[in-house]
Amino acid sequence: DAILIGTATALNDNPNLVPSGDVTDCRTNPVRIVMGIRNLPNEFHLNDDKAETVYLHSHNFDDLLKLCEARDFTQVLIESGGVLGTEMLKIGLIDELVIFQAPSLLGSGQSFIGNLEVQNIREKIDLKLQKVEQFGEDLKITLTRERQS
Repeated sequence: DAILIGTATALNDNPNLVPSGDVTDCRTNPVRIVMGIRNLPNEFHLNDDKAETVYLHSHNFDDLLKLCEARDFTQVLIESGGVLGTEMLKIGLIDELVIFQAPSLLGSGQSFIGNLEVQNIREKIDLKLQKVEQFGEDLKITLTRERQS
C-alpha cells in the first residue's frame, strides 16, 4: 500500500520509490510516506508525479499508525536507514525483514540496525528464517518476527 522512508534517507539518497521502467499511471504505485521534520528540496524525486507522496512531519509513530488507519494501509514497506528501522523494531512495528546482502565487506561504517537496547538474552528479538534466495552474487534473506505468547 505504501513505502515509508525517513527524511534522513530521503535527503541522503533522493530516491524515486517507484518501480523501474516506464511509469505512466501513478495510481498503481504505492503511496510514498516521508516521515520526519526536515523539508526536502522541491526538485527531489519524491516531489514528482510518479506516485503520491505524503509528508508526515512527525517522529511520533502514533501519527504514522493513524495515517495508515485513515488511508486503509495494511502493508507498508520500510526503506529506511538504521535510525528509523531500529526504532520501529524496538517498539514492535516490523513483522518482516528482507535483507539484501552483497558478497562484500565494507568494514566499520553505519549499521543497518542500531542499538536495540537489549539488556539480556530474555529481551532479544527472535526472528524466523523464511527464505533465502540468490540473485546473481547477492542474497535476499527473508526473516519474520517471532511473537512472544
